[in-house]
Amino acid sequence: MDSMNTQPSDANYTPTSKVHTWMLILLTWIAVFSIVIVGILLTKGSSNSLSATDLAAACQNGTINGITTNLTRISEACNAEPTTPVPNGDTTIQGTEFYPGFIAPSGWHVSGSMTNNEIYTIVMSDKPNITYFFGTDAPSETKVTIKTEPIPTNAGATTLAAYVAAQFPATGFEHVSMTSSSVGTDTLFVTEADQLFEIGSDIHQTTLHYFSPTKLVTVTYNNTATVTSWATIKNSLDFSSIK
Repeated sequence: MDSMNTQPSDANYTPTSKVHTWMLILLTWIAVFSIVIVGILLTKGSSNSLSATDLAAACQNGTINGITTNLTRISEACNAEPTTPVPNGDTTIQGTEFYPGFIAPSGWHVSGSMTNNEIYTIVMSDKPNITYFFGTDAPSETKVTIKTEPIPTNAGATTLAAYVAAQFPATGFEHVSMTSSSVGTDTLFVTEADQLFEIGSDIHQTTLHYFSPTKLVTVTYNNTATVTSWATIKNSLDFSSIK
């Protein structure tokens, strides 16, 4: 009797080596396809020019491929530090017991002086505050003034509004309007008025009077400066240091 042939026929038999070969071919094509996609992303420009969508995809799918294929630009983009905004040049002035804190706009000039150890005056301008700068013996025009002084004797607790109103007589101002508000336990008056004593010019003056228990801070702005600059100063005023 012939012995039984136990080897499967060639039609139903696939060698293990062929399976491995197909798997390697498939993995190779996947790797090549991934590298091609990453290369397309890189051709759009440097890592800094990748869009947010492209960079997210690159960081998710391309970091490992980038390491194995030496694609360093993607690695740098994924690990880059956040960009720090360029400062706009404004200067922050910290408040003291002699003057409030505020922000001076970029390019502005600020100077301060004290009189009799009790009155502190700050003058500001968008041009240098120096004499002879324009060929005259007068300094540059002051655009904003901040003056801190002891509470005037005629500004009692019941006459603050009357004191402020008296600073804008009809002989020097017109179209006067005044508002007041509380800042903690202190009081802030804002007065809008047109100057009459500036011959040949139309000056609208905004004046802030801030009353603490012991001091008065007067901030005066003439509309010879830009509205943007004044908004930067006004909106940043911090009277909390005034005692």
